[in-house]
Order: sequence, then C-alpha cells, then structure tokens
Amino acid sequence: MVTTMKRVILLSGGIDSAILACRHAGEPDTICIFIHYGQPAFKEERIAAMKVATACNLPIQIIASNVGCNQMRTGAGTEGAREVPGRNLAFVSLATTYYPNSEIVLGCTYNDHEDYPDCRLEFVSALNQVLSLCTNAKVTAPLLKMTKKSLIEEAAKQGWNSILNLTWSCYQGKDGMPCGSCNSCIEVKKAYACPIFV
Repeated sequence: MVTTMKRVILLSGGIDSAILACRHAGEPDTICIFIHYGQPAFKEERIAAMKVATACNLPIQIIASNVGCNQMRTGAGTEGAREVPGRNLAFVSLATTYYPNSEIVLGCTYNDHEDYPDCRLEFVSALNQVLSLCTNAKVTAPLLKMTKKSLIEEAAKQGWNSILNLTWSCYQGKDGMPCGSCNSCIEVKKAYACPIFV
C-alpha cells in the first residue's frame, strides 16, 4: 500500500544517517527506511538501524531489495572502498515507490564524495531532475558539506553520543565486532581520533 509521508530518512544504521534521525527525532511527519540488499553486515546494520530509530522515537520500515552487492563480499577486514554501483539510485527509486510525495533524505557526507559517485551533489541534482518528471518526491542530502568528524562533534554538542553508540559502521565485522581495518572503520577511527567503539 502506497502511503504519503513528508520526510523519509534512508537509515543504514551508521553514524551519518543516525545524525539525520537525531535531527528529526520524534517528528510525526518522519519515517526511517532500512533496506536489506544482501550486504555482508545486514544483521548488524539492521539491529543498529532499529535501535537508532527507537531511540529517536521514529517509525522504521524494513524493505528487501535485489540490488547486487558482490563487490562487498571480499572478506572481513578487507581494505578499500566497497562500492555497489547505483546503490543510492536503487534506494531512492524504492523509497519513492512507497512514498512518491515525500522528501527522501540521504546521509551522504563530504567523506563519501571521492569514492562514491552517487554521494555527490551532481548526482543528487540530476536525480531530482529525473524525479520531477514522474513523482512529487525530492531528494535532499543535508550532510554533503560535513565531514564525519564534524558530525561527531555535532552529536557531542547536542547530547546524542548515546545514540551514536548504537550505530554500526563496518562493512563486514569479525565475530560480531567491527573489523577495524575496512575503509568505513578507518574513517570512524580518524573521526574520533581514538579506537572505534560500538
């Protein structure tokens, strides 16, 4: 059933989208979507996303997708970016199918723009042009000019640290813990300037 919702946050369970959830905590016109696309850390990400949504008093919907992710199945602790081509394109398409009259909010940050083409301003702008032809939806990426470090600083200032502690930011953990060596873990380490915590 298609439902109209003013704001739809694509919540991955990581720090960036968790900040978006914190910014809109408790707002009645906001819903979170978590997409299961076969990612190696699906279980950890889903648990984190559900905990973040609950802590922010926001409803969350789990959606299954057939987006391929073979590029991510390279083993726990593997260095380098793990890009699923067109992932955000697929995610936004799914979100607009369920909520065609909504603002779809992406958690792309400045840290993402070099490695991931679908996390750039040009992508967001082009996507909005396409959406305007077939839906009333629009895409926003309010964190595009922010680094992960600046987001963590915002969380500390706003008292959101306990919610960030619920997040998961590892491509593929080891024995239920972050691997500590994939690109995502390294970014978090640099942002905190201390060992990663869960």
